[in-house]
Amino acid sequence: MKRIANAMGIHATDQSLWSDTQYIRRLLSARGFVTFDNEIPFESWDGPPDLALLSIKHYQKNEKNFWQG
Repeated sequence: MKRIANAMGIHATDQSLWSDTQYIRRLLSARGFVTFDNEIPFESWDGPPDLALLSIKHYQKNEKNFWQG
């Protein structure tokens, strides 16, 4: 996946990956996965679909959401 991402211009050193989910959506779409156009807030473990990406180490800076892996 890293090789595919890099070929698409998606690089781990790009700090915008920490706040913009469009990169991972493009990568998943390129591999045949269907994604929603927008984020769905997590409310409970009963809510997420069967396949979901959850942000970890979430924080806000200047009213912008960030996460780190």
